[in-house]
Amino acid sequence: AHGTMADKSDLLKKRLGAMNAEKERDKAKVDAALEQLNRLCKTAPKKPKGSPEAMDTKLEELEASRTRSSLPLAEEKALLRQMQVVRKEKRSLDEYDRHEQKIQQQKAELEKLRGIYRQKLEAISELDTMLAKFQLAQRLDCSPNDLQSRSVLCPKQKLGQVIGRSGANVRLIEEMTGVQIDVDKEENRIHLSGSEAALERAVQEVEAIAHSVDKTVPVSKATMNYLTASKRLGMLDKFRAKHRVRINFVEGVSAVTLSGIPERIATAEEDLDTMQVQSLSMILTSREASMIVGKGGSTVNALTDKHGVAIVINKDKIGDSATVIVDGLSLAAEAALAEIETMVAANKDVEEFVDIHPMHRQMLLSGSAEGIATLQAAINKDMTLHKDAVRLTFRKDYEGKGSKLLIRTKQIHAARAKELAEQLIDELNSDCITLHAPLAALPQIVGRGGQMVKKLRSLGAGGEIEIEKETGCIHILANNAEEREKIKVGVEAIIDKNHVREIPIEKFLIGRVLGGPGKDLRAEMTRIGVSYRMNPADTHIVLRGAKDQVDQCAVLILDFLGSNHLEEFEIPPEDEKILFQGENGLTRRVEKEHHVAAIYRKSERRLYIRGKEDNVKSAAQHIKQVLVGGDGFAVVRMSLPDGTVGTLVGKGGKNVKAIEAEHEGVTIQISDASISPPILTMRGPEEKVEEARSKILASLATTKVVDSVPISSEQKETLENAPSVIRDIATDANSQMTLMESSVRIRGVSSDVRYAKGLLMETLTGSYKSYIDFEAGQYSVISSAVTKDPSHFERIRKSTETDLALDEEAKAICILGKRSNVKKAKALLFDFLEFVLSSSMERVKVEKPFMKTMADAEGLADIAAASGASISLDRDLSFVIIQSSDSGKVETAFKLVSARIVEHGRLVDVHKLDQSEAWLLPNIIGKGGSTIRSLETNSGCSVEVSKEELTIVIRGKDEVKVAAVKVKLFEVIDNLKRECLFIDIPDQAQLAFIGKSGEHINFLRDEHNVTIDVMKKPNGRLQVQGSESNILAAKTAIDVWRKEWEGQNIGESVAVEGTDIPAIIGSKGSVINGIQKDFGVKVDIDRDAGMLTIRGGKTSEERNGAAERINDIVRQHHDDVEARKAAAASKAEKERREKAAAGSGASDTNKKGNSLESGVDNSRKSRSNEFSSVPVGMTVTASTKSAAKKKERGTIEGRNLFALLVASSTGVPSNVHTDEHWDSSTVSSAAVSTNGQDASLEGRTHYKCISGFSVRL
Repeated sequence: AHGTMADKSDLLKKRLGAMNAEKERDKAKVDAALEQLNRLCKTAPKKPKGSPEAMDTKLEELEASRTRSSLPLAEEKALLRQMQVVRKEKRSLDEYDRHEQKIQQQKAELEKLRGIYRQKLEAISELDTMLAKFQLAQRLDCSPNDLQSRSVLCPKQKLGQVIGRSGANVRLIEEMTGVQIDVDKEENRIHLSGSEAALERAVQEVEAIAHSVDKTVPVSKATMNYLTASKRLGMLDKFRAKHRVRINFVEGVSAVTLSGIPERIATAEEDLDTMQVQSLSMILTSREASMIVGKGGSTVNALTDKHGVAIVINKDKIGDSATVIVDGLSLAAEAALAEIETMVAANKDVEEFVDIHPMHRQMLLSGSAEGIATLQAAINKDMTLHKDAVRLTFRKDYEGKGSKLLIRTKQIHAARAKELAEQLIDELNSDCITLHAPLAALPQIVGRGGQMVKKLRSLGAGGEIEIEKETGCIHILANNAEEREKIKVGVEAIIDKNHVREIPIEKFLIGRVLGGPGKDLRAEMTRIGVSYRMNPADTHIVLRGAKDQVDQCAVLILDFLGSNHLEEFEIPPEDEKILFQGENGLTRRVEKEHHVAAIYRKSERRLYIRGKEDNVKSAAQHIKQVLVGGDGFAVVRMSLPDGTVGTLVGKGGKNVKAIEAEHEGVTIQISDASISPPILTMRGPEEKVEEARSKILASLATTKVVDSVPISSEQKETLENAPSVIRDIATDANSQMTLMESSVRIRGVSSDVRYAKGLLMETLTGSYKSYIDFEAGQYSVISSAVTKDPSHFERIRKSTETDLALDEEAKAICILGKRSNVKKAKALLFDFLEFVLSSSMERVKVEKPFMKTMADAEGLADIAAASGASISLDRDLSFVIIQSSDSGKVETAFKLVSARIVEHGRLVDVHKLDQSEAWLLPNIIGKGGSTIRSLETNSGCSVEVSKEELTIVIRGKDEVKVAAVKVKLFEVIDNLKRECLFIDIPDQAQLAFIGKSGEHINFLRDEHNVTIDVMKKPNGRLQVQGSESNILAAKTAIDVWRKEWEGQNIGESVAVEGTDIPAIIGSKGSVINGIQKDFGVKVDIDRDAGMLTIRGGKTSEERNGAAERINDIVRQHHDDVEARKAAAASKAEKERREKAAAGSGASDTNKKGNSLESGVDNSRKSRSNEFSSVPVGMTVTASTKSAAKKKERGTIEGRNLFALLVASSTGVPSNVHTDEHWDSSTVSSAAVSTNGQDASLEGRTHYKCISGFSVRL
């Protein structure tokens, strides 16, 4: 039966073929007839006007007019012409009728042919239908009589999914089931033809699509590329066929939409999740990319088939490069990329170079480069390659010495080709002799006009000499070894007579050698027979002659130079005195003790030492010790505040002499008045200098200075009109201030005076000036770091709108601007300084109430003397600043400051009120301060109230008395709270509660003997004050009134969660204001109870509408929260999977700050974002909780690296503190290391240079 059906199909195909051939012939006839009709239509004449009958009548009339009577000749001619025109029109009409008849005949013929053509089409359609039926039956292996048809109704929105893109789904179902499918888009029906079993399967597939669901599944970008990139692999079609689902890619995100029945979607999703697809790429040149593609894509297709990956090559539109992207399963993608890399490496054109002597180059290029061609053929033959696989040439653009033989070949052949080339060239080099001659001897070897070199060539047969003028190499070639040796002997004889030696010399010694002192030296060298001269740079003496004679003269010159060694020293202005003190002057002592000459040039401020080298070096050591210290001898310099010199020196220098007498071996020197600020220099044994320095600092700590601030007449008038300004500044700065005629006179310790000046100038000009002081060594580091990288200062300037400047004289950073901005700038600067100074700087936070007791210069001086560190107080940020290059001293000072704060903390009590308790402050102060005075009476304590900071500070000298005042204060506060009550009423009830002209509120006041005030913030809150019983009675009355009012003003209540209220209010109240405006209602919010009350509105519908709007907002807010949670969970799950796949984890290192007892806030601010969290050279460790256990931060390598990068090139020796500034805000008592080592570093090496880098340690 199957065979019979196949035969019938073949017969139908043959018949269909014959019918199609007849159809084409008939169509050709139709086209020909149509073309002929078109030609007739195009050539049709224009139809004349009028009919034949009218034309005949016209002729008869004209003929009658002509023959009726005799006419003049002219009229008769006119009638004849008219008759001729009419006859012509009649002939045109006859011609038109004949042409129109032909057109109608052609149209009839065309319609007949078209009818035959339509019959052929109908017959072909019937044959097509019959053949399709037979083929369908044959495909389904059934009889044509068994074929059935079914129609499936499909939802309109699913019709496109059933069809698929370009009919893909329809074709897939036809291939799977064998049925024939037609889609009726107008009726939304799917018509299927086939056997009963096939129809059943096809209907299931169609209905599966029609009733399918969609699910969006996230996939990696690599997976998307793998499924879609290569049509050759057909991975997308295979995936669709495998799972019988539709898959579409979501635009803009890494996700796909799966469509189908749920069971198939689940299987497909699981397959996507487990699919380990990886995307790899590499950059190639265009030539390499073409090689990977291969001829007609053969290579890339072979790679695709071999590894089962998608390979895409994207060429750069601008540059000569391309990107190869490999998408596929992990192992397959890696294998494919590895094979591509191997192919690229093996087929890469490379160039190798081999050095060759220029003489050999000429030899190889001679005879039309026959030699190099022979060499190339030998290499290719040895490697069994074709003749051009390895190509040899000489590099034309080479500018170095000698010659380079260029080898061009593939990477795979390069190493072997170079090896063979070197072997062949070595054979050539074996026949060459090479000598090395001094460059100065080359002119003698060449001779005038080249005469000498020509003579040398003639010594051996076939001799050739090549001289490299830059290196002094001489290459000799000849016919054989004996001839080459003859030339060699001649060259060596010339070299021996022209030996050259250069002896280095300092420029200042040139005059002594070539002048009078060197006369005998020059005469002796001439006698020996050696010539001499200076090189062009005047850095060496050049000797020429026989080697022994040159060496003899070199000894004479070195002896002469050794007796004229020179060193120089820069002398600070304050040290000029010590140079010239008679027999005890530094210059005289150096000359006597070290047998050298000492010369001081005042214009240069330089001291020159000349003599024998050993003597000069010992004298230099002596001078360095006096100037900067060392070997147990210390030198300390400090800047003194103006006005303190007289107090320090005493009458006739009595105080200085007393200190020198008390500390044996210490000398104290104060600079002249010409140097500002004055510099005090101490010299002597290290321990004695340290003791004397501490004593001077302790003395200066309490020294009062006087400064004046000039003011204008307008500023004076301003201060006179507000006398409290000067009084408040003087109290805050702990100084005395007097308003003079044209200035303000300030007296106090220097730090207080400077602080008072800053506050005064802020009042007068609006700009506040503040300083951050440093030790001299630390200032040098800061100055170097800022000079090399000013970006940090610029960043702070821009972000805080302040002016920052380095004050060289004060050894400080000056900040100018609004005080609030200055505080911000200082906070940022301290972060930067802790980064730059690392462990040599520490801050201790002091609560503002404790600042007054900490602002004791004498107490800070005691801590500085005990610890050896610099201690200063920053009133702007409430910090105690500790500085020292020795981290151990910083730690000691940290402990002492902390202990001091704790000690003061027991004598100071601070009580801070909440903002809601601000009403208590006026009552605590009392009328005219009566309550405060009563607390202070008989207690010896002071009570300070700050309305701005809402604090009450109790200070005293006895801890018990402070506690007693604290108890009394709390009693006052408790009484005040019992006599005051706050009651909330709805905003809309305020006017009704107050009443007309305050009638109702006044009634309640009088009735219950209380005061009732309506507070502005929060709106709708009442403050009721009076006796406890009266305010309770008033509260009861107000509650009764509020319930009555609420009963008359019905409101809708909506219960919400606390987290929903911000969404209901909106940004700046935009949402709730919109609700109130839209519905004409008032919404009261009770956050504590989680209740919204809606009042007002003209009708209940408006209140209900507002309530529904609020409920909609709450529901939307909940949906948004859930969506964010789901997104976060999805992201976290994705990250977890990626981390699990990568096998990576993350670890966090937490760093805890130090903490102190009460009164101390030692918490560290987080580091600014511009600094790395784990700097170079640092080891991150968790700090201990005790401030006493503070350790030095960073590794030794990190600290040394920092010193290497930011220290100045000349630097200041670590044992010297030059130009150290002092005032009572920077009480510096840092110990001076006399052995050139920092005790905290235990002699470890420091490096110093100019680098320009910034590193955070």
